[in-house]
Amino acid sequence: MSQAWRDVDRGVRELDWAVAIGDPDELDFLSGYGGDVARRMAADLDAFFSAGWLTRARRAAAEPALSAYWPSLRGRPAFMNAVGLWASLQLLLEDPAVAVAGTLRRMLRDNPSRDEFLHHVTLARLAAQARLMGARVEIEPVAAPATCA
Repeated sequence: MSQAWRDVDRGVRELDWAVAIGDPDELDFLSGYGGDVARRMAADLDAFFSAGWLTRARRAAAEPALSAYWPSLRGRPAFMNAVGLWASLQLLLEDPAVAVAGTLRRMLRDNPSRDEFLHHVTLARLAAQARLMGARVEIEPVAAPATCA
């Protein structure tokens, strides 16, 4: 366990994506470029989810689902998960034709539970794939009211 995690556990530091991803210099499977990606990924994920989100999610018992995205604890497979999440969100954020990033952000920020995290991460990945295929993407549209015949 890194010093950053010990500080989080002692309450000296708040859990953020830099802690979750880990110090790139300590992740022996990363190249120099991979370290640059890890730093940018941590900053972008913190910006997307907001300060304090990981701490709230951890308190909401989402840690088992979230830790699959924490290379500092789970190594290379978690790094691949984190890159996938980050890349999906970046694609959605950078495409002005996609109005789903704000919806995903709001849904994730409002309810950082395990089930909501897993649900919305899946939506983000599907939305990114659909967008890459040229589809119009809409996240959880409001259903039209049912009418009686």
